[in-house]
Amino acid sequence: MPRSSLGDVVGGHGTHVCGTVAGNADGQENSEFVTTDNGVAPDARIVFQDAGDSSASEYLNVPSDLKVDVYSAAYKEGAKVHSNSWGGASNSYSIDTNQTDEFAYLHPDYLVVFAAGNDGPFYASVSEPAVAKNIISVGASGGVPENGWTSSRVGEIWYLVQGVRSIITMIPAVFSPPIYRMERQRGEVVLAEPVLACQTLDNAAIAAGKFVLVSRGSCSFSEKSFFVQSSGALGMVVYNNEAEYPDDIIIMSPANTFRPTIPCLAISLNDGNYFKRILQSQPGNLAIELPAITDLYVDVASFSSRGPTYDGRFKPDLLAPGDRVVSAHSGGNLSNYHCGARSLFDMSGTSMAAPAVAGAALLVREYFTAGLSAGNGLSPPANGSRAFAPSAALLRAMLLHSARQIGTQTGFLAPSTRQGYGLVNLSTVLPSPESSSFILRVEDNMSVSHGQLVARCLLARAGAELRVTVAWTDPPAHFASSRALINDLDLTVVGPDGETKFGNGMLFLDLEQGVYKARDRRNNNEQVVWQNVNAGTYVVYVFGWDVPVDPQTFSIVVTGDFEIKSTCPPPSCPHGCNGAGLCEGSLYCRCDLFHVGEACELRTKYLDQNVLVEVELAATQVTFFYWNVSSANETWRLFFSPQLPTNISVLLAFNRTPSLTDHDLLLRSVANVTDVNSSNLPVQGRGVWVLAVQAPDLYGSITDLYLASGASNSSGSWFPFFPSPSPSLSPSPSPSP
Repeated sequence: MPRSSLGDVVGGHGTHVCGTVAGNADGQENSEFVTTDNGVAPDARIVFQDAGDSSASEYLNVPSDLKVDVYSAAYKEGAKVHSNSWGGASNSYSIDTNQTDEFAYLHPDYLVVFAAGNDGPFYASVSEPAVAKNIISVGASGGVPENGWTSSRVGEIWYLVQGVRSIITMIPAVFSPPIYRMERQRGEVVLAEPVLACQTLDNAAIAAGKFVLVSRGSCSFSEKSFFVQSSGALGMVVYNNEAEYPDDIIIMSPANTFRPTIPCLAISLNDGNYFKRILQSQPGNLAIELPAITDLYVDVASFSSRGPTYDGRFKPDLLAPGDRVVSAHSGGNLSNYHCGARSLFDMSGTSMAAPAVAGAALLVREYFTAGLSAGNGLSPPANGSRAFAPSAALLRAMLLHSARQIGTQTGFLAPSTRQGYGLVNLSTVLPSPESSSFILRVEDNMSVSHGQLVARCLLARAGAELRVTVAWTDPPAHFASSRALINDLDLTVVGPDGETKFGNGMLFLDLEQGVYKARDRRNNNEQVVWQNVNAGTYVVYVFGWDVPVDPQTFSIVVTGDFEIKSTCPPPSCPHGCNGAGLCEGSLYCRCDLFHVGEACELRTKYLDQNVLVEVELAATQVTFFYWNVSSANETWRLFFSPQLPTNISVLLAFNRTPSLTDHDLLLRSVANVTDVNSSNLPVQGRGVWVLAVQAPDLYGSITDLYLASGASNSSGSWFPFFPSPSPSLSPSPSPSP
């Protein structure tokens, strides 16, 4: 790009993210400083694109045509994964978002990764182009506080006074080995003599096997660590010496060529003085304990942008570490390669998390291109018996499949607007050659048309988890589209006892009839997690529910303890539609006019005329009403009081039940709309009207409904679109109100 010859002058941001993706210092000069801090995919080849300028501004000059000037330029150089640590300020389907989805659709082997943004913890704060559907949008994980002393957050350690445990904040030295290890480390604290520790310690014999408290100043931190480590100490704790900043903690970077093997960490001046007072008044009664990795409590970083997108999709898709990530350091000077002791520093943000996921995608891609997935197909002969280049949809499915919910959502099995599918962890999806607790099966570039059903059968053994993930690269939506999804596929898994699970575990709430399951109509990634399965046959279905751009390719990933079956039992509808509907397409219930839900498990409510009804909607709640028109000449008028809230969706159908996701039936109001007049609708006559009122994911709302008969022709302004009623449908007898 035009400014790519300039140095990395904006804090080393570009150099840092490249180091996270592909950094590899093994065998380089002074490599002992950075070998333990290599990138996720060491030695991956990089096409570096710089959109900054020499003014060191934090704002980018993003090209107007991302397809040509950014994605195509990198693709022509051979790049297959594109990591982006930048973004805009809007949550909408912008031009950049449209161009990103379009390029991905036209280049199905090209995976684009975007940082979700740093506008958390506010909801709906993911910024474009990270709201694109054909990409992986990455949020950041980090340490967060937790009540009690049984666990710690990243950046904290325990100290004990007379055995009583408390928490203190610290920052590990850049040159230090890992602070958190498989087991806890505990030792008594002693004060260095001399306290600056710039020479051999006078109390070296006493310091052996203990944590040594040291003051900042007079020599480099790495020199201090040399003398402390030479005493046989367990670790070094350095407190700040700047009186004007008593609560600040300094970042310790080395200034010479010694790299310690003991933990080295920094604390504030106030905490250092507190420790010294304890050592003076209660010698032998102060200890430090470093938590084990299993003690750490990790959740979504507070700054990480949250979803949903403007149209209710899950974003971010994944989390990766983004808090105090150590990577390559640039001084912004092209003549200084910044190698050796000053080559590392830490940064925080979703900018740091995105390249980690990009590096993980490269490792997954190599797993397939190297032929390591031989025999891992879902159906012979397309069984992955040879090396192949995976599609971006398969890479996306693998990474989403690997993720697990963390923090306050640990154990959740459905994606969320806070962390998508969770923290990426390749060990849960890539089997170990030596031993593995699960079987991996994948199938790439499968195809499904509108109304077509694709099935794969598994004979599962009891007790294990069965996890299925489907992803597809969807055609791009129009710029500023209100609904991004074009081709809608459904993932359904049916167990041996007929229990049915839908992709992404979508739940809706009816305040009177409770929680019920529904299929996902917004996202182009779907996942089913079945824990502690019973032994028997599980059938994985992918159905082309709404595929206007036909056909749609997709990829599927399955892990668990199972064998592939060549034949499948016939499909069936959930719960036999509860006797309130017909089973169509072998998986879908066509409910009568007075029932709704995937299994026709909910009843619609009778809307009596001339009675004011208050509708209070919680987030995601939907309520259904119906009323009868007994005469072909009868007119009615439906009032909203005081007017229809802008955050409520209304669907209206005649002699049929409106679908919650049938956007062709969605009514859109203009300013001050208060009513719907039947005289202005293209459908008239005797029959049953069914109304659905729904709140979006993020907000609840309240409105009043009032149905009056004998409406005039002077209705308010509405712009409905109603298809003609199906001639095969006839009004059902209405129950008594």
